[in-house]
Amino acid sequence: MSTRQDALGLPVTGTAEDVVLWDRAVDDYLGYEGSDAVQDLVVQAPGLAIGHGFLAWLADLGEVEGVDAEAELASAERLVAGGSERERAFVAAVRAGRETPFYALDAVWEGYLRDYPADLLARFAIAVAAIFGFRPDMEEVLAQLLAEAVQVNGRHPFVLSFLGMQAQERGDLDTAHAYAAEVLASRPGFVPAGHVTTHVHFERGDHATGLRWITGFMRDQMRPGCGYAPHLSWHAGLHELAMDDRAAVLRRLAVLAGPEASQDWLLSNGASYLWRLKLAGAVAAGEDPSAGAIAERARPLADEPPFLFIGWHAAIGLACSGDVTALRSVAAADRSAAAPGVADVLPDVATAFADLLEDSPSSAADALQRVLAHGGRLGGSRAQREVLEDSLLAALVRAGRTEEAARALMRRLDRRPSRSDSLRLAALSVPATRRGAATAEGVSPLPG
Repeated sequence: MSTRQDALGLPVTGTAEDVVLWDRAVDDYLGYEGSDAVQDLVVQAPGLAIGHGFLAWLADLGEVEGVDAEAELASAERLVAGGSERERAFVAAVRAGRETPFYALDAVWEGYLRDYPADLLARFAIAVAAIFGFRPDMEEVLAQLLAEAVQVNGRHPFVLSFLGMQAQERGDLDTAHAYAAEVLASRPGFVPAGHVTTHVHFERGDHATGLRWITGFMRDQMRPGCGYAPHLSWHAGLHELAMDDRAAVLRRLAVLAGPEASQDWLLSNGASYLWRLKLAGAVAAGEDPSAGAIAERARPLADEPPFLFIGWHAAIGLACSGDVTALRSVAAADRSAAAPGVADVLPDVATAFADLLEDSPSSAADALQRVLAHGGRLGGSRAQREVLEDSLLAALVRAGRTEEAARALMRRLDRRPSRSDSLRLAALSVPATRRGAATAEGVSPLPG
């Protein structure tokens, strides 16, 4: 069997048909289309060592179900003896990372990437480790990774999309939009570029345009069954919430947090969205559209979060169910051996939500201010972290700290226009005797 080059210029030992299948699997994964093509690869090209290694890696990360990661890796190790040095190094890295949490995978993949810098799978793994690893050098690491990727991979759609995502996080929305548009001009259904575009619309406050765009993209460009669709639906829901379309928001909630909601996204989409609606008074405090599923998923993850981003979303899940006892337990737990940032941040998050539920908003606000001081190290995007900002705003208003709330709103409005935030700021600016009338006229001063 001969060794050929894949689409990234890296050696793969197999038939020409095997390499085509490998390229499709890599492209699907980098394009947020999921792991189906990887599983098809090992069925249709059973002799391809690196394919078994790739599937074992994804199984270890929890991205595929029903796959025996050790068995797949053993197959890869048996088959790779006749492969290239690159393939042996890839399989060896998968083996070395078996017991490594993904936020620490940079230590496993950095040496491999130095030898094979064109491998975007390894580069993506290191980038994700930086984003979710509560690292003080996150921005520097990502900038270096992307600069190297441009040198080695050129204007690859994934590289441009990642550059666009980082640009919108910096607030450079024109640059972000340009990167995404360049990708979509040649790959109209490339999900990472679509994801950047919907972030840009949100950060610009273009909610009506953004809702039309993401609805059309999901309907006309995305493949049916794409595993990223629930998250893009969440983005559509943020537009609907910003436009105060209560009927649409409640329909969207049923999709994100109802009985048929994606379990993979139940906390970062469903709980996050539900909590926003509870703050806004659109959903009653005791109402649970998930019929207990959010709380069931949140409890074990709040006790032992695999990384901080999941931990604070699990705390939100507990808040959605009103579980003050569990939140206090999370806040008091010994986190000395936990993932980076969990011991530093999760107690404040859990305390803040428990205090909000027990009508101690001033202490909740103090805790949330400490949490938000960590900025991007909390993981995820600004749009995802905004639920913590909304919680802080609600706490400040309930505590009567309206001047602080107004300053926080002005900072957010400086970042992006928002009709709902402008109305909240206006309501905070009217005299207290008029505030009830403003609310009665449909101008809710703040969530909660």
